[in-house]
Amino acid sequence: MRAKMFGLQWQSSTSNAITMLEDSRRPYDFIDIGDTGSSTMDAMVVLSGETELPQLFSEGVAYVGLKSIQEY
Repeated sequence: MRAKMFGLQWQSSTSNAITMLEDSRRPYDFIDIGDTGSSTMDAMVVLSGETELPQLFSEGVAYVGLKSIQEY
């Protein structure tokens, strides 16, 4: 299954994570949560326990924040 990355398109850390993933040619789907009060954000927080953006989910593991996504 492809990794899923959640974030805010306009946020610089999300843009940087997108660039990293595209440069590494790792397949992923991006979901723009729209705003931090959205139901998508609520669901993401339930899965990871964190509010920091962006977040990447791959094979049952949550990578929270740009540094963690970089390590992925």
